[in-house]
Amino acid sequence: MVSGCGGHLLTEHPLWLVTEVPAAVLPDLPFRPALHLHYAETVLRIRDGFPKQKDIRAELGGSGELLSE
Repeated sequence: MVSGCGGHLLTEHPLWLVTEVPAAVLPDLPFRPALHLHYAETVLRIRDGFPKQKDIRAELGGSGELLSE
């Protein structure tokens, strides 16, 4: 989905049954993520106790490798 300004609001991955939602587009709701995908590419390390996946789960074609905080 693309907004009026051309920025992406959602990225759908039908093969993985996943829809990515950038945190910056979420309203100020009590939102808590379940895990972090592609954490190996992050520029900001987050110490929140949630699993950090190097890429995506193995059953979806990724390595399934978890990274430490």
